[in-house]
Amino acid sequence: RQSPPRGTGDAVAEAFRQQPPLCSRTLIVNGDLPLITAATIAEMVGSEEALNSALTVLSLVVTDPAGFGRLIFGEEGSLQGVIEDKDATTAQKSICQVNGGVYLADSEILATVVQEWCEQELARIDVGGAGPGEVYFPPVIGEMKKRGHAVRCWSLPAGREDELQQVNDRVQLSQATRFACDREIRRHQIAGVTVVDPSNTWIEVDVKIGPDSLVHPFTVLRRGVVAGSSCELGPFAHLREGTHLGNDVKIGNFTEVKNSTIGDGSRAKHLSYIGDGDIGKKVNIGAGTVLANYDGKRKSKTSIGDGAFIGSGTILVAPVEVGPGAITGAGAVVLKNQVIAEGQTVVGVPARPLDEPVITDNQQETSPVLPEPQG
Repeated sequence: RQSPPRGTGDAVAEAFRQQPPLCSRTLIVNGDLPLITAATIAEMVGSEEALNSALTVLSLVVTDPAGFGRLIFGEEGSLQGVIEDKDATTAQKSICQVNGGVYLADSEILATVVQEWCEQELARIDVGGAGPGEVYFPPVIGEMKKRGHAVRCWSLPAGREDELQQVNDRVQLSQATRFACDREIRRHQIAGVTVVDPSNTWIEVDVKIGPDSLVHPFTVLRRGVVAGSSCELGPFAHLREGTHLGNDVKIGNFTEVKNSTIGDGSRAKHLSYIGDGDIGKKVNIGAGTVLANYDGKRKSKTSIGDGAFIGSGTILVAPVEVGPGAITGAGAVVLKNQVIAEGQTVVGVPARPLDEPVITDNQQETSPVLPEPQG
């Protein structure tokens, strides 16, 4: 940790001061490059350039180099250093081969050079008041070259330029985030998932979707969601962290699922909230159902057995257990700690067994009416 922060060069030097090299090579990646892939880094690490130099710089060719540091080469074609955009001459600004912000170096050599050079630069800044008050890493490239160390660049293969999108403001953040989402959507499409409208679908990283599944527009799948094969999601569905769907599950419009497991063949097709639920196979969740999982202090689980039928507008105030094949009538409110037995039907507010008599205001017993379930 830098205290105070004094630039990327000093950050590398400080890292070595606090922790001497643990391995033969050190990889440095600028913090504003969230899209670079492990595959690209592995390719660079294993390249001939990296294996035969003290420092390797990832480079790329861009049509608009504004904002990038330009790579400066000698007459013999060897890399001499990097000139920052703000310091470049008019001729240098026309250079389109730029610094990608990823470096691989011999750890011992880098540790020595960067610490000595940063100490000199910071002393010059502190004593003379010259410079910007920070020491950046790119000039270390030229310093290593001056000291006789081999410095080379590894060129990013064509077609991967988007991996080096920089994020320095909220506009660039939104652009990079959209690109990451599009990359995930393409990955799922290639694996056999149909995404009806990729531009209006949001799928984060680490999402797993089985083949032959269908994702409708305006569906949001948060990080870590798992859906099996032949599922149908959306439109306007929101699957949050901790959601695990079996095969042939349907989550429909305006339904939110969070931290819940839903078994094979189950349905929640309309206007429902499923939070902290353990739902079995072939369960029907009627329109407007709410798993009321939060009492203001703690989250509680709801368990619904295989083949249960949850009528429209049912509220399950967790913790609740609904047995296999059980039925709740439309509009039922199942109170906390209630257990509905296997095959039992409950109705009303609060929910009670269908065959239990109702005591009216005039103390006459009547039989409750089961609202017609809707799904």
